[in-house]
Amino acid sequence: MNARTTLILAIVVALVGAFVWWDYKKGVPTDKRREQSRRLTDLKSDQVTRLELIFTNQTIVLEKKDNRWHLREPLAYRADSGTVNSILDGLEFAEKKRTLSAEEVAGLDRNELGLVNPRLQVAWQTATGRRVLRLGAETPTGDAFYAQFDGQPEVHIAEEYLFDRLNRTVNDLRDRTVLDFDPATTLRCEIKNGDRVLEFARSGGDTASPWTVVRPVSARADQRAVSDLLSQLSRLRVQEFASDNPADLARYRLDEPAREITISRSGVEGVLTLLVSTPDPQNAGRTYAKLKTADAILALNTTDLPAAELNVADYRDRRVLVFDENAVEGIEVLRGSDRLVLTKTNADWQVTVPAVQSADRERVQSLLGKLRDLRVDQFVADVATDLEPYGLATPAAVVRLQGSGTNIIASLMMSTPDVARGLCLVKRDDEPFIYGVTTNLPAWLPSHPLDVRPRRAHSVAVARMCFCWRVHSQRWKKLRVTFAHQEVRHRSIQSILPMRAP
Repeated sequence: MNARTTLILAIVVALVGAFVWWDYKKGVPTDKRREQSRRLTDLKSDQVTRLELIFTNQTIVLEKKDNRWHLREPLAYRADSGTVNSILDGLEFAEKKRTLSAEEVAGLDRNELGLVNPRLQVAWQTATGRRVLRLGAETPTGDAFYAQFDGQPEVHIAEEYLFDRLNRTVNDLRDRTVLDFDPATTLRCEIKNGDRVLEFARSGGDTASPWTVVRPVSARADQRAVSDLLSQLSRLRVQEFASDNPADLARYRLDEPAREITISRSGVEGVLTLLVSTPDPQNAGRTYAKLKTADAILALNTTDLPAAELNVADYRDRRVLVFDENAVEGIEVLRGSDRLVLTKTNADWQVTVPAVQSADRERVQSLLGKLRDLRVDQFVADVATDLEPYGLATPAAVVRLQGSGTNIIASLMMSTPDVARGLCLVKRDDEPFIYGVTTNLPAWLPSHPLDVRPRRAHSVAVARMCFCWRVHSQRWKKLRVTFAHQEVRHRSIQSILPMRAP
């Protein structure tokens, strides 16, 4: 074999290799090509920006904006994105049974095929243009229908299930979410019920801040309770679209709504306000509602809504003190003129007032745990200008938690327990409220260095000796009483015997 032949063979091998590589990288596999040939359309659902369902008596127009579908005709409303995507997926993966060529179609009556006045036309818009698919009459077998694209002579035969998927009403395409918001991005929630207003807001004005109660009282909020309320509102679903006529407001008692629920969302999403009627007199399980920005009147399940009259106490934080135990550097307990001060040094605690001595770390941690777990059993007063009626003008005890430097983490005054009410009244220095707790706080607060002394072996031994001494003292006392009684009895007998002598 000469050099010329070798060169030619090398070029042929290189060309074949390049073709194989190109076919592998850029070509379409045979199975995929066969699958694509069976498809009715070349639509890609994620590329569609507008969808039209054109019936003989109505046209439904949907548009995609910010990755969400919206109804534009015959009315403006949020669309159910799941239903719209189901329609597009049906179009994308619909298969044709066979295709009639232009020659075959030329010998058929288009009226009989139902393509002159089709029962449904589907139009979709993508970046490459607009396509229209006509859905005609059923085939004689009844399990398929004729379909044709505008501008193409061929007629396809597609399975009937595609028409069933495309044959949707306006209400089928409407989003049944009542309040379209994400609780995690909500900044404010307000519920008006006549003159009563319950309002929550993020304390820092951003979604990372905790919830606070704004009205009817400014107070700390129970984060879980507020989150549960927002979740309940976000799960509200439309049972039925009662009307789209604004003139029907009075008919559904929404001209003077019983409640207004307002949700403020972060960013540019804006404010949602839902008007809620009283329950239907004819059906207490149904309540009507309407968004201020829409004409649709919605029928809701009454039990899905929050209670008509919400109690603000159910949404207030019932923790008396909120603090991080690791941040506490000192504890001060005052009882009248007695003062006990505990100070933390390198994770160890010691008494510094009235005298310096060691303190038991477990006992101090137990004290902090009890203060942290203290819960409000009753909200006694929201504003207390005079503390005398609550026994706090001269409190039975005061406890202060000291942070680093001069920072006071918390300060709590407590009254002598009210036996009749079963409450001990307490007040934080930084809040105007009077709380009632069932715990007898003064009883378990330390008042003497001995209450927090270390639990050592010799202390246990001393305590045991004291106990034994008390037991033996009591026994000895009983013996002395017994001996005294016997002596008295003996003397009485001696005094009686001479009188009986002859």
